[in-house]
Amino acid sequence: MKKMNIALFTAAAMIGSTAAIADEHVDGPNLSGRIQTIFEDADENTDDSLNMNNWHIAASGSATDLLGGIDASYYSRLSNYGGNGGAAGDPYVEYGFVTFSFPGADITAGRTDDLHYQFADSQVFALQPRNFDGIGGADFNTVDSLTVTSDLGGSPVTVGGYVNTRNGAGVEDTQFAISADIGVGTLAAVYSDSDTDTVRTERLTVAGTVDLDVATLTARVEDRDDDQASNGDMPYTIAAGIPVADSTTLYVMHGSDDGANGDDDSSTGVEARTLLGAGLDVFVGMTNGENSDGTSADNVYVGSRWQF
Repeated sequence: MKKMNIALFTAAAMIGSTAAIADEHVDGPNLSGRIQTIFEDADENTDDSLNMNNWHIAASGSATDLLGGIDASYYSRLSNYGGNGGAAGDPYVEYGFVTFSFPGADITAGRTDDLHYQFADSQVFALQPRNFDGIGGADFNTVDSLTVTSDLGGSPVTVGGYVNTRNGAGVEDTQFAISADIGVGTLAAVYSDSDTDTVRTERLTVAGTVDLDVATLTARVEDRDDDQASNGDMPYTIAAGIPVADSTTLYVMHGSDDGANGDDDSSTGVEARTLLGAGLDVFVGMTNGENSDGTSADNVYVGSRWQF
């Protein structure tokens, strides 16, 4: 589970010159993608809407046993939006990174998620309803960065370090993370310090997941010391995935922004999702509450997602 959480969007390494590497050591490029369509009735809209609100296509590949036994891989993803449940936008490169895997450690350079997502938020995202656009959704941070992670020689503990150049003006965010596989789940903590004094000056994220067989439970809380009231001081999120049939799972999420914009707003999302096979699932759900900007997040929706 620890490996799954940390490597959610981390590929294994970059392809070198295929002329110098035997074919059996090279894999890819492999294409994959996703198309999601949702019909929704949101309170803030006067009309119902049918949107292909999420799509992406990605290419990945790897090469093993390079110079000194190093493995390498790459991952690149073109998407039509980069937010959590947001409206469709113009296509752009959402991810594009290369990973070099040394014995006991990985080094990743490029545009990918930060350690808050890789170690902590990904646990929440795994149980997040498809159209949850309220408080507490997973936070994506796709900026140019350098990340180093290590499992300390195969131990249950993984550590990580991260820096980014958010505005192209040198290193701005520095992050450190640790996670532990506790057998029935995962515990993780991430600390970051930003040179940008106007947002998230210091941020500590703690998250944990427990698999109880009858349900999977996840909780995440953040302690934020920043200069933007819209972020809240200590927002939290709790989520659950409850299997109700062989191919159907009920997802429930609740989050609070802990006083952002002067109000202690919260949102709740409930969704039933059924896997139909061949990468296709259908879902129906509803959310109740407010977004972090104070606008209504009340919504009823039905949709499908095809992954290939």
